[in-house]
Amino acid sequence: MATSSRSNHELLQIINGKSALRSQEEICNALKLNQKRLLEMLDYYKKPSNDSANRLKNDNTIGKASKEFILKLSTFLGLDEWQSHQLLLSYLMFAFKGTRKQLQVIIGEERNSQALIIKIMEYYFSERMCLLHCIKHILSFWQDENHPYLVQYSESINDLMQDDQLNKNLISQLEKSFISMVPTSQKHGQLM
Repeated sequence: MATSSRSNHELLQIINGKSALRSQEEICNALKLNQKRLLEMLDYYKKPSNDSANRLKNDNTIGKASKEFILKLSTFLGLDEWQSHQLLLSYLMFAFKGTRKQLQVIIGEERNSQALIIKIMEYYFSERMCLLHCIKHILSFWQDENHPYLVQYSESINDLMQDDQLNKNLISQLEKSFISMVPTSQKHGQLM
């Protein structure tokens, strides 16, 4: 796999080698291409911003109805607008069971689009969990001499541990989780 994985589910499948034993080069490439995501962990997911909203609004390849849906999704999830777009694409690629025509009908009807937003929210939270599982997996096996990807995991951990950044991020995110507020309808829209 030569490009960055768009799905944390896919990344987890690649690096843990459970679905299929991968080449060491493929594991190394996946870890390098996703190093920023692995280092930032849950902070990889950003809050909405004007720059991101403008980037989405100015993208001529995205239809008007899709843009409106993505903005609703971004508000509901409290997620960066461009990342909400990427999340939608990932959901459509890996989890959506319909056709393009069905998607357009769903997005066009308020009741159906709300149900789709809920499904994407579930997918988003499972993506976040898979990202944490990726970190857990690497940390669990980077010193296991019997593991086939020992060298790749060790190199990845050495890269992630520069300036003790991985530990700092882990502690910071744990502390944030203790003080985070419960989502409200004022912040995340009427669906909440």
